[in-house]
Amino acid sequence: MIRTGGRWLRPHRSGQSEYPRDATNGEPILCARFDAHMYYVVNTLWRVFLATVGLLLLGALLWQSDQFHRFLVQTPWARELAEFVAEAVMDSHHQNLGRLGVVHGERWDPLHEEALSDSLWEGSLESQVSYSRVSSGIQIGSVPIRHEHGTNFSLVVTKVDLTKADVRVLTNDSLAVKRDFAEAMAKNTGAIAAINAGFFDEKGARGLVLKNGKELRAPNRTHGYLLLWDEGAHIGPARTLEAENAIQSFPLLLINGEVISDTAKNMENVARRSAAALTSKGDLLLVASDAELVGLTIPQLTVLLRGLGARNAIALDGGASSQLYVRNADYRVREWDPIPVALGVFPRSRTR
Repeated sequence: MIRTGGRWLRPHRSGQSEYPRDATNGEPILCARFDAHMYYVVNTLWRVFLATVGLLLLGALLWQSDQFHRFLVQTPWARELAEFVAEAVMDSHHQNLGRLGVVHGERWDPLHEEALSDSLWEGSLESQVSYSRVSSGIQIGSVPIRHEHGTNFSLVVTKVDLTKADVRVLTNDSLAVKRDFAEAMAKNTGAIAAINAGFFDEKGARGLVLKNGKELRAPNRTHGYLLLWDEGAHIGPARTLEAENAIQSFPLLLINGEVISDTAKNMENVARRSAAALTSKGDLLLVASDAELVGLTIPQLTVLLRGLGARNAIALDGGASSQLYVRNADYRVREWDPIPVALGVFPRSRTR
């Protein structure tokens, strides 16, 4: 195909070098410019397709890079965009994938609202979790979870024996306002593990923050409590105890094995989740879902905690704030938002 004087010409047969000419005047016959436009449209679309595939492959590789992830979460506009996409995908999963279940070898046990009152779920997952020792009194494991159409993720569980390890409140300043990631807070304090704590806004943590006996933030009457002291803890409504460390969050999920909150029964939005729970043996469970683009409802989280043997449980902040770091462990819930308060796990000092 050639162009002369702004007009497109083409041979009348493939491979022919001569162009057809008018029999009366010998002028070349014009072909429609439509052919040229179609050629460029198809060629452009093909290039766009190849570029898109390449970007998707590059994105998939970069997504697995911790360095790229950290760069992304420290860029405000990129973090907000990623959070928006994640929330949209979670809503889509909730609407289209339907049921969620726990994987037991070849068996798949669906999580449903009726399981909240099903006594068979109590402690049913304890034997399914294979814990690995991280340090004295600190173990980590996971519960494999799958949507019925194949999306897989895990509930990461840090199990703390409070007679052998301490759990303390971590903050970045004396007012629980300055924000950082749980991993950085753990490394700065020497904690073996760290998880995000309660809710916050631009003014700092919302609700009680008690650190080493000092009150950094005032209590909120509507929130539940996680109180921590030497070799013990309490999860529940307000209670007079001389705790050394404490935070507030909501909703309360379990008290003495019973689902006590309407929110725990009816909060159906899907999100990444974090929670703290106490078992009948007195162990503290710090849990977080490790999915980037799928999540759990509050009722589903409550069922899982009952399955892990929890008697008392409280939800922590979730969504982009949900994060769990464990030193030298294969399990980790990557962060998106920096947080003002975290819970850090420390090995018990031999001198105590």
